[in-house]
Amino acid sequence: MSAVAVLLLALAPAPAQQPKPADPKATTDGAADLAKRLAARVTLDKAFEGKFPDAVKMLAEKFDLPLTVDREVLRYLLESDDGVEQVPGTVRLPKLADVKLETLLTILCDQANAKFLVYPDRVRIATLGFWLYETRVRQDTSNDASPADPNDPNAVPILSITDLEKSKPLIKRAVVTKAFKAVAVSDILDEIATGTGATVNLSPLVGNKADTRLTVRFANTPVDAAVRTVCELADLGVIEDANTLTVTTRERAAEVEKKAADKAKAKLAADAALNPQQFFGNGLLPARAERVAGLKDEIAALKAEVEELRKALKK
Repeated sequence: MSAVAVLLLALAPAPAQQPKPADPKATTDGAADLAKRLAARVTLDKAFEGKFPDAVKMLAEKFDLPLTVDREVLRYLLESDDGVEQVPGTVRLPKLADVKLETLLTILCDQANAKFLVYPDRVRIATLGFWLYETRVRQDTSNDASPADPNDPNAVPILSITDLEKSKPLIKRAVVTKAFKAVAVSDILDEIATGTGATVNLSPLVGNKADTRLTVRFANTPVDAAVRTVCELADLGVIEDANTLTVTTRERAAEVEKKAADKAKAKLAADAALNPQQFFGNGLLPARAERVAGLKDEIAALKAEVEELRKALKK
């Protein structure tokens, strides 16, 4: 039996009686229920040091979590291409009190270069690469703005996949998994900011719309996408600046967006005027460069015709 198979068997949950819910009124609504469990404050009264599958099994049983681990995560823990372990064979969880359960799970996943995703009936521990695509935090394998084919062997990022993920601000790489039912916009935004650590502000310009009650559900949704969804439902706008999201009126957001677009156009025009040959010839504006070249030819032809008419009139 292979080492991976042994690890997978080690993860199989032992038969146990179904625990009674602490609160009979607690929701059993799939991912929302799991998100509540992960956000709950817990205590790990004894430090753990051992194999990754044993740590997963311990957390699953101690906190009643349906945890699964992708094979690729286990392969990463076992060996690299040359058969040498990439990370230490043991993982460690410190003794912690009054921390979120998701914090414990994050500490564990970080030691395996992994992330977890919340689904309606399980919490899935997956590779960092899969997590980036599943959450759409990173949609391509390049580290520029152009899309790339993840199956293209030439589309290799300059940075490693780990560095790419770390290079994104929290508003783009932290994810929200939570359901809200008739909750005020201000409270939803506060929950998102508090739960992820991302910077989300609410402008006073919003006024009474901050009290608009929404029913919305997020599952593994990046913070910026979640905030934009809230804004769309509440007829609001959002301004993104570096690692900050500011919720404001649609009019103010449109005004800021227009100023940014005008500034970009002015810079584009300045660059073109500074060195038009290099600017048009470097592939930035191929369509416009072709039009300009065509117009130049037309102007030259018209000049030749005018010159011929002048000569004819002199005769």
